[in-house]
Amino acid sequence: MKPAPQSLFSVENPTALVANETSQAQIQAAQEIIPGMRLVERLIGSEIALLRASGVPVGEDEYRGLYLSETDVDRLLAVNRGSTEIETAMGATRTELFEYCQMAGGRLGQLVKMAGLQPFETACLLLCLAPELDLRFERLFAYLQDDVTKTRPRVELAQRLFVPVEQRLTAQRIFSADYAILRHHLLTLQGEPGRSYTPLLAQLLTPDQTILAYLLGEDSLDPRLTPYAEFVQYGAYPGRPPLPEVLATQARALSELQLSSLPVPAILVCGTDSLARRTLAEMLSQEWQLAMLVVDFQPLAAALGAELALALIGRQAALRQATIYLDRIDETTSPELLFTPQKFCGPSCAPLTIISVNKPFAWSGLSLELPEPGFQVRRAAWRTFLKKEADSFASTNLDGLSGKFRLTTAQIESAVQSARSRALVRNPGQHIPAWKTCTLLLAKNLPLS
Repeated sequence: MKPAPQSLFSVENPTALVANETSQAQIQAAQEIIPGMRLVERLIGSEIALLRASGVPVGEDEYRGLYLSETDVDRLLAVNRGSTEIETAMGATRTELFEYCQMAGGRLGQLVKMAGLQPFETACLLLCLAPELDLRFERLFAYLQDDVTKTRPRVELAQRLFVPVEQRLTAQRIFSADYAILRHHLLTLQGEPGRSYTPLLAQLLTPDQTILAYLLGEDSLDPRLTPYAEFVQYGAYPGRPPLPEVLATQARALSELQLSSLPVPAILVCGTDSLARRTLAEMLSQEWQLAMLVVDFQPLAAALGAELALALIGRQAALRQATIYLDRIDETTSPELLFTPQKFCGPSCAPLTIISVNKPFAWSGLSLELPEPGFQVRRAAWRTFLKKEADSFASTNLDGLSGKFRLTTAQIESAVQSARSRALVRNPGQHIPAWKTCTLLLAKNLPLS
């Protein structure tokens, strides 16, 4: 029997498994997954040894997998696989691996908890992660699958490595849509190119690249979300005009509660002032020490489909412990069917979801309604958005803007931005105070954007 190959994960320095320019998060992530990867590697080595003991010349013929000899046919029909000693050792390694999967900490543990993964599902993720850390695994997969073109693991290989023969039929259930690894889009099954039907065992396990990046210490947004979403770190919320006092009092009282004490960690916020709705979401997130994933939901749902959009949003926020802020829900078809309180409960959901709408819909969870901004709120909004220019003119001018024009804070922000832009275009070399330009634009009933 040939000696087992040297461990591909034998390096003591975990930075060797990640990019040259590593962050502390990447180093820590590598340290957390190395024990599991070594167990996966040990099973791969044992399976190679088992095939050799069975008389399979793995890796000795570069054309293997492209033809079948009579010896191959005899081997396929054989019942006895080979060494009982090797199979016993594999059983012990499987047990050790599954215990690791159940007790994993760090990012892998967070993913297991979020998705409710079974050990076999977690092991499949680690198997898919192996080539991301060392490309030599692609050749090992080709050897094990008896096909030089199969450099990524198939369902059959995952079962062969991780599941005893007598349990494999039952274990196949994790590859149905009802189970976590597919339901949360952590893996997808890929059929054989050019074939109308590919048996389950022959389908490739294709990992989600955002999940792999997360396990390796990266926190980038899923590329499918990037055009429609932004991530705001906790503590990085911009200064906003104050909320109406009645609403601010409600929000302060609500934020004094523990999130776990809320009947459902989702709040419907309705009102005509879109900026005030977001301000409220930022205030609550700040009080509960959460980052925030801001999502322009309607175009995202149009691009991906509402259910997939919610699944990707939910797992991203759950893994990063962030508030989900869903905007532009009014344009979604039948929001009362899509957004039910039950969809925002459980470990696979964000710690808090805020659904932002102009007009309320049927919702049985917590809800907050924004009143129209009064004079003091409008005055504070003008001062906030005019910034330093607000100090350059008399308070009567500020009072005039606030009293004459009954705008929302979002409209006030738009008015100031529009005024600055138009003043620059009309008089490039002359400074005109923004407040004065705003007054002229509004008085002439010109559009604000």
